[in-house]
Amino acid sequence: MITLYSKTETDFSHNGIGSLDNAIISPIVHWVDNGTFTLEFKYPIHAKHGSEIENSSIIKANDAEAENLFFVYKMTPQMGYVHVFCYQMSYKLAFNSINDTFVVDKNGAQALAQISNQTQYKHNFKFSSDIMTVASSRIVRKNPIEILLDSSLDQSFVNRWGGHIIRHKFNIAMNKSYSNTSENYTIRHRKDLKGYEANIDESTVVTRIRPLGYDGLMLPELYVDSPLIDAYTEPRIGQFEYSKVKVKQKVDDEEGFDTIQEAYAELRRLARLEFSDKKVDVPHASYKIEFVALEDTEEYKDLQSLTKLNAGDWVTVVHEQDGIKIKAQIVEYTYNPLTNHYINIILGNYQKSFTSTVSKLVDSKVKEVSDVAETALTSANGKSKITHSSVQPKNPNEGDSWVRPNPSDISETQWLIWDSEKWVTEMDSATQVKKGHVISEINVSDEEILIQADKIHISGQTKIDDASITGAKILNLDAGKIKTGILQAINIRGVNIEGSTLVSSSSDNQASITINSGTQQFKNINGQTTGALSNTFDGGTGIANGLAIIKYPSQIFSINAGIVGNSRPIFQIPASANSGNLTANFFGQLKFENIQPLDGSDIWVTAPYGKSVVLGNSGNGKLIADSNGASVFGNFTTFNGSKNAAHVTRQGIRATPAYETAESYLGDIGQNYTQKNNEVWIEIDQLFSDTVNTDINYQVFLQAYCDAKIWVEDFRSDRFLIKSDKPFSRFAWEIKAKRRGYENDRLVLQDVNNEKIEEIYKENEETNNG
Repeated sequence: MITLYSKTETDFSHNGIGSLDNAIISPIVHWVDNGTFTLEFKYPIHAKHGSEIENSSIIKANDAEAENLFFVYKMTPQMGYVHVFCYQMSYKLAFNSINDTFVVDKNGAQALAQISNQTQYKHNFKFSSDIMTVASSRIVRKNPIEILLDSSLDQSFVNRWGGHIIRHKFNIAMNKSYSNTSENYTIRHRKDLKGYEANIDESTVVTRIRPLGYDGLMLPELYVDSPLIDAYTEPRIGQFEYSKVKVKQKVDDEEGFDTIQEAYAELRRLARLEFSDKKVDVPHASYKIEFVALEDTEEYKDLQSLTKLNAGDWVTVVHEQDGIKIKAQIVEYTYNPLTNHYINIILGNYQKSFTSTVSKLVDSKVKEVSDVAETALTSANGKSKITHSSVQPKNPNEGDSWVRPNPSDISETQWLIWDSEKWVTEMDSATQVKKGHVISEINVSDEEILIQADKIHISGQTKIDDASITGAKILNLDAGKIKTGILQAINIRGVNIEGSTLVSSSSDNQASITINSGTQQFKNINGQTTGALSNTFDGGTGIANGLAIIKYPSQIFSINAGIVGNSRPIFQIPASANSGNLTANFFGQLKFENIQPLDGSDIWVTAPYGKSVVLGNSGNGKLIADSNGASVFGNFTTFNGSKNAAHVTRQGIRATPAYETAESYLGDIGQNYTQKNNEVWIEIDQLFSDTVNTDINYQVFLQAYCDAKIWVEDFRSDRFLIKSDKPFSRFAWEIKAKRRGYENDRLVLQDVNNEKIEEIYKENEETNNG
């Protein structure tokens, strides 16, 4: 069951606000090993709980292993439905932060305990780990989720301790493997098996290793062969270097083997480990199994076991003709929590080690294995079946439904019903009365009746109580007799329309415009009020003073470019905007080059006192201007100009350019003198050390203020030692250290080509020359 809870709920043992099962559409759980863990679904806005789902609501649903908790982070209204996006509860930690903590020489459990205790505010999550590896990590201004999983961060948990994250409700574990009780499944590779596809990449296979020790040490026989060498048409030779394997040159050497025979034995052992542990003699492989094709088929019996896979389970694929076995593990899946079955799973085989010295070999990547095409639900009557699929269901019963992509427009769906002979649309399934059967069929059913003929003539007085005439020629119609109802598809010329509503509607289009006391109210094809044009009034006098375009809650107001049905927004007020959240979005370029202000002055973008002007995108790049000045968040790059500070001088405002280097350095300057013992330790300012990385090489420059010889004797992460050949020698010092987080940046290549630079210079030249 998929259950909705309030965003403040802490007890999930009851049924919360209610079950979403009866109306929920296409629920999907997506899990990636050490990656994303999400739930998304659609829900009718007017269904039982449609108005109760909101951002931060909590959803309880099954993943492929057990019951789990997710929270709503985004909602997108779409044509009478709301598209709901959720994260697993662990992502709540992304809102928290760790300011500064140094994990020193701790195992996995100890490291997680310190990380958990150092968050900016308390949380409800419990951490655990079975990793005994001892490591260290310096964590500065990061949230717990990126510290756990971001492999691009050198200090992250997965980089320092390794492991796999396990997320269950409010419990988070980082363990050596995803499951300690993983199952092993075996399937057999067959090239001609319908519904089964295999991708076998032998480009990185090595079956004959030439091990190379220190100073070119090689085996007398040169090579070590894989047990699988005969599985391929020829040997695949690769050279592996083991620089630590060497023979002692002197008896008292600390490193190396005593005899060359011992060194040879070690080279052979290391080479065999490449085959047994790192599987360099096994191809990279991916397997795609379409589970729908397996139904009731004896030859697919061993493949059906894959529907029982859990995260962390292993699958051995036996290639009998090639004499090899390839092991693959489930590393990603999408899952339907309503029907409790996989939509697709992804298996990946052994990855080559990142520490391998064979740089020519590419690390194996995870590939998609299976994509289950069919999702079948049983309707409320317990008999008919609703199938969501692009593949025609097998053995349908009368009344079964098939929801498929519309062949005329695959972005839409089409609903078909089985009438015991063929699949028909709802419109086709109405009772049809053909020639010769009119008298016998009329009045026998309350359902819809179709009278089909080239011409139908009804004589005498005829009364139709309730009808829809889609096409007709009516002679001598007295318009004065039309008192109520709706006139559709007509031309009206030279008249005044008295009344309040203009409607364009049908069974599937309820759009309308209502005019009332000067206000025009607009409804969309679903009958929802989307906006209005309304008079505005002076708050003091009550006198009308203008016109307002009003966007209703959860709706979008947009100015588009293009044609109806194929346009894109230029200006948009999003659905989330309201009287308490004044937000508008611009798309494309906002240019003022052809606009001349009426007063001839410059164009200004300003905010009220105490507020800020923010220019930026949805990421980290922002320019913020407020009463204190301007701030840039993210990288700031000047392409056509210089970076200067302005100063007031006796000869006007003068600019001083910034001093720049090829790498990202920050500096500090001071002065001191050596003591009686001809030395002095200079402490690095703690605030300055927060901005730079002094754990790596930094530079110190000295200037003597006397005739003594002065030099830098020692470097530490928090201080450096200055010595002189005379006591009490005065000097000035300057330290330059690499900015923290930018240690590897050097003349960083910009994402702007020469043509763009030329365009900027040309534009600047044209502006300067008028």
